[in-house]
Parts: sequence; C-alpha cells; structure tokens
Amino acid sequence: MKRLAQEARIRQGVVHYAEKHGKSAAARQYGVSLSIVKRWSKRYDGTWKSLQERSHRPNRHPRQHSPMEEAAIQQAFVKTYARYGWYGVYAELLKHHGYTRSFSGMYHAATRMGLGWGKKRKRPSTASNCLDRQRNRVYLQIHQSDRKKSI
Repeated sequence: MKRLAQEARIRQGVVHYAEKHGKSAAARQYGVSLSIVKRWSKRYDGTWKSLQERSHRPNRHPRQHSPMEEAAIQQAFVKTYARYGWYGVYAELLKHHGYTRSFSGMYHAATRMGLGWGKKRKRPSTASNCLDRQRNRVYLQIHQSDRKKSI
C-alpha cells in the first residue's frame, strides 16, 4: 500500500475513534491537534479516499496573461528586443499596445513563452581543467603524507 493511502487509512481510524469517544479524546489518543481531527471529521464521507492528501497547486491563475497580451509581448519582442533589450520591449508595450502590467510580469510571461536568451549556463569543464584538478589532488596527497611522516 502506498504512503498516501496508508495515511488516509490512519486518518479514517482517527475519525472512527472520534465518532465513538469524542474529538478531544481522539486528538489526545493519536497525538494530533483538535483542529485537525475536526477538519478530517468534516471532510470524511464514509470512504478513506476522502481523507487523502489533496494537491495545493491552484487549478487556475486569475491574473494570468490573456492570449492578446501574450501576442503583444511577442510582437514587441520581435520588434525591439535586439536593439533595446527588455526595457525597450516594455516601453513598446506601454506606448503602442496599452499594456498595464509591471515590468517583472512582462518579463516572466516572455520567458515562460520561450523568448529571450534565458539564463547563462556554466561551461562544461575542459580536459585541461580536469588535469589541473588531478595534479592538485596528487600534490596534496604527497604533501599530506610528508607531514604525517615528519610528525
């Protein structure tokens, strides 16, 4: 049985105990708070599945950019990003597209749409860097063993 199902079954036991002996007694017996027992009892509909953990992720975002705003960001990006950068894109949106949101909101929407260069990546280590690291390790091992002999 998976962990979430096990937790739900334990909660079901807590709710059954609360129905027989009271919510305060169930909270003391199982070592959970009274408010949790009340919440589980309220949520319980007779099946253990009703007591499973639910997602905390929102189903929708009420202030999400509309398709028209995303199209405007796309047009302003194509027109001005190469010459003026992100501030030029924002100025273009404010002047010609009636954009009312913040700069950071525009930037996040644009990067979510795949516009811009993105974050700089670290260069992969070259063979010479690997050799330097190996030499340093050997050097440290030699000198550490010399110190142990002298002590």
